[in-house]
Amino acid sequence: MEVYKPEDEVNVNCSFCNKQIPCPKDMLSYEKHVCDECFEKQPNKINIDDVEEGKIHIAIPNEKYYNVLAKFVADAAIDGIFLDIWKEMKEKDRDLSKKDFSKKMFIHGVFAGVHGLSEIMNKDIKTFSKELGLK
Repeated sequence: MEVYKPEDEVNVNCSFCNKQIPCPKDMLSYEKHVCDECFEKQPNKINIDDVEEGKIHIAIPNEKYYNVLAKFVADAAIDGIFLDIWKEMKEKDRDLSKKDFSKKMFIHGVFAGVHGLSEIMNKDIKTFSKELGLK
């Protein structure tokens, strides 16, 4: 996570609630600026592609950074990976009991989480934060 000095930031308004938030000067041209509260309450209004492409800046205080990031990644995994696994396994494993099916789904979920985490950990945290447009 890149920590910006106050002299390298200016205040902008959150595009959703109009609250003043700090924004690094190099992110002023982004299309939207989002405070941490709006990001947490309305994650479905934030398109991850727009964040990765540098269109959306998300102002997350340092002390909340890792919790917010973890929740965002988990929500994205549920919306994307889980649904794909569910569709595939639901048809393929119809003969399993509910208990065995649940275990298998859990194992796939853990595997997907560990795999995703390993990808994140292999990136320099500054690079990863910058890709997400995070402070």
